[in-house]
Amino acid sequence: MFSLPLRLVPRAKVLVPLDFVSFALIALGLGGLIAAFVLGPIHDWTDVAWSG
Repeated sequence: MFSLPLRLVPRAKVLVPLDFVSFALIALGLGGLIAAFVLGPIHDWTDVAWSG
C-alpha cells in the first residue's frame, strides 16, 4: 500500500485572553435576555389584581 508522509500543520494562536472577556459578556447578555423573556410574562400575569 502506498502512503504519503504527513507533515505537521503549522498552528497559529487564534484565541487571545480578551476573547474570553467577550465570551463572558455575550453569555451574560444572552442569559439576561432569556431571563427577561421567561420571567416577564410570569411577572405580568401574577401582577394583576384579579389573579389573586
